[in-house]
Amino acid sequence: MKTTNKKILAAALLSASLVSTIVQGAGQPPPPGLIGKNGFLFLSYDISTSADVPANNITIDLVTRLNKVLASNGVTMAMVLVPMKMRIYSEFLPPTVRTNPTMMEQYDRTMKVFRTNHVNAIDLNTPFMDNANRNGPFPLHLKLDTHWSPSGVLLAAQTMKAGIDANPALKKALDATPAVSYKLEISKQKKTNNSHDIVALIPPAQQGKQTFPPEDSLQFKVTRAQGEKSDLAPTTQPMPGVAIFGSSNSRPWTGFSDALRYYLQRDILVSASNGDRGSWVGMESYLREAPFQTKPPKLLIFEMEERDLRSPPTFQHRAANFNIDNTEWLLRVSALIQTSCKVSTVTARIAPAGLGAVPSNQKGGGITTGPTSDTDFVDVVFSGPLGKLDYLWAKLPSSASKPIILEASGSEAEARKFITEATGAGALKYPLTSPGKGYTKVRIFPGKTTGFSLQDLQICRQPDDLLS
Repeated sequence: MKTTNKKILAAALLSASLVSTIVQGAGQPPPPGLIGKNGFLFLSYDISTSADVPANNITIDLVTRLNKVLASNGVTMAMVLVPMKMRIYSEFLPPTVRTNPTMMEQYDRTMKVFRTNHVNAIDLNTPFMDNANRNGPFPLHLKLDTHWSPSGVLLAAQTMKAGIDANPALKKALDATPAVSYKLEISKQKKTNNSHDIVALIPPAQQGKQTFPPEDSLQFKVTRAQGEKSDLAPTTQPMPGVAIFGSSNSRPWTGFSDALRYYLQRDILVSASNGDRGSWVGMESYLREAPFQTKPPKLLIFEMEERDLRSPPTFQHRAANFNIDNTEWLLRVSALIQTSCKVSTVTARIAPAGLGAVPSNQKGGGITTGPTSDTDFVDVVFSGPLGKLDYLWAKLPSSASKPIILEASGSEAEARKFITEATGAGALKYPLTSPGKGYTKVRIFPGKTTGFSLQDLQICRQPDDLLS
């Protein structure tokens, strides 16, 4: 198996009871993996009902707000949802499973809301549902796997190119990036595809003596015309003008990023999140990394699986360390996206305690010191309680790669510990969110370092309409 199935298995097992009413004779919830017809296997987590609509709406709202923040900071976003296999190939579902209006209308409804909210969403569902495409010699989804097939990624990339050309904002962003010549070779020979992540999710009792032989897939290859290496890791500099952040469907092995390189004729930086982390934690990590912080893309393609619409940051079946309050996630990513500091009415100063109590450490209006230990700290006090839209901004050039502990407190606010990291550009950009009154102090623990510096400390303010 080429990708981890932790999230797929956990979500399928824990949410199976939520969808049991869709299965005929639903005394028991469906197993994570389902054996369909014509060699197709399905993931029961694809089953959605009207009960999922509120969570879907939260996801749509967060994507809408993310899109607006990116646009106001010079980044144009293209949103793309990978259509659910269970709808695209519904005729091959097992007889115990039936579709419902929510499943059949979910994608089109989401596209409509995105476009009403000025999100540049590109529809893949329509071309994927087209009989000429889905009933071709190679399915658009792998039969034994949750991911799209080489045929699917080529169709998706071609559709993305057409959608970008038809959208003035997206086309303008793409045209602002340098063109690179790529060529596409489609082999006449079939390729054995060993991807089969759903097989492990089917209970042995249901598998019986049935075997699931590898399927044949279309084979293609994309190469840069000049023969130069084109795959770029998320930390590679400089960052191309086009970037993809996505799910495991965007990982190099699927071929989606290569297909996009060919159809867009652009270098593309790819960052994909592991399934157990989900899109939200993954997006926050991508935005914190050096490429985005030092040279944001002109065009950012946000790829998300349709099934994950029901999984906003607070999704209850995600591991606790990857579960984030919805509003807090938005405040954190918005702070990372900001390219300049809109100064708050609240100010900050370093208190004469800890590292700040040593006169020789007080340099340049901030703190600069030698090696630090886990017990060393810097106390920062604020002129008043932080507002919900306020966040810390400081330069941390000597500790950019270290986790940092922030202990926030206030006379009328419950103390809270935050664990974060400096950005790839060596900065701290972080909101100290409180459920009640705002914090009036934060103790910063840099941890073990060979040298620590905190300079240009400011309290900045998010856009006034971020949460409205």
